[in-house]
Order: sequence, then structure tokens, then C-alpha cells
Amino acid sequence: MPGFGESQKGVSRDGVPMDKFCAKLTRDFMDQVGIDRAHIYGSSAFSPAALRFGIEYPDRVGKIVIQAFAPGAPHKQTEGLKSLATFAQNPTRENMESMVGMFIPREERRPADFVEARLNMALVPGHLESRREMSAGSNSDLVPDLPRLQTETLMVWGDADRMILVEDVLEGLKHIPHVRAYVWGDTTGHFVAYEHPEEFARVITAFLTS
Repeated sequence: MPGFGESQKGVSRDGVPMDKFCAKLTRDFMDQVGIDRAHIYGSSAFSPAALRFGIEYPDRVGKIVIQAFAPGAPHKQTEGLKSLATFAQNPTRENMESMVGMFIPREERRPADFVEARLNMALVPGHLESRREMSAGSNSDLVPDLPRLQTETLMVWGDADRMILVEDVLEGLKHIPHVRAYVWGDTTGHFVAYEHPEEFARVITAFLTS
């Protein structure tokens, strides 16, 4: 997504809600590279873009996977989200270590080289400014449009997610049609794909091929 990883920095939504902007961006990207139809994965704040894609472009989507997001759930200023804001305001190693501890509760799953990699990527010029433009709060309310979503959807979550609380999964089950959920226990945090890569791969592959 714009501004993240090694993608272009400084992209403006021009006031368009992020889910609608990124859904259209995904469609345009698929057009450019010649992909007619694809499964779509949305992580956390970009999950609304995956659902929006399925709503607006039903002939272009196979199945949808979203991670740690549920439409209709009230916004909670969790300790994890507070740590994210703290790092954005003061991007130090100490604040990064604190934030990663919120993302991944179990210490053995967040070695020093993982923290170092996250810090280096976060300090790439333009990244933090781009995050502000592509913030979770800039998504639109999906709930009124979700009845139009005909795509099978899977929600994945960690039981100890300190960013977006797993209890919100019930809102997703209530509002998203054709949905199921897979929740990891074992004190799993926000990065389920990183914390349980082999099982995650099995779960996602089974869902997409069933």
C-alpha cells in the first residue's frame, strides 16, 4: 500500500476515503499487469480496502482474507495503538521496542534483528508522513455496503492482539456475509502470519482452494 515498505512515498488520497482509494488503486494495478481476477488480502487498517474491492469489483475478486479488522466494531484506543502514535511522534529505538512488544506479546517471537528491521523501515524518509495520509481513521464506514459483498471472506486474528482486540471478531461475524474466522491462541499478537507462518499458510491455502 502507498507509503509502506518500498512503495512510493507522499501519495495523496485527495480526500477520498482510504478503502475506496486503495480498492481502485488495486484494480488499476491489476489492469496494468494483466490480472483479471485475484484473491485479495488486507492486513489491519488495509482490510477495509480488501472488503471494498469485493463490494465494488465483484467480477475481479476470488476470495478475501482480512486480518485483525472487523467492520462495525467501535474504535478503541488500545495500548498498542497508543504506542504506535508515540513512536510516530518520537521515533526512537526505545519506542520501537515498546511498540513491537504490543504487536508481538511473546518476547521469543520478536528477536533483536526483527526490531532492527522494523526500525530501519520506519525511518525511511517519508514513511511516517505517508502513514498519516494512509491512517485507519480515513476509511469509510463499510457496514451499509456490506450486504452487497458476495465474496467468501476469512478473518484471521491473534488471541492476544494488543493493537486491535480479538473480541471485535464478533462484529465481523455479524456484519460480513459469507464469513468465517480463524483465531490463534498461544498468546498470539497482531502479526499472525509472522508468528505462525506454517500454520497460517495451511489455513489460507485451505480456504482459497476449498
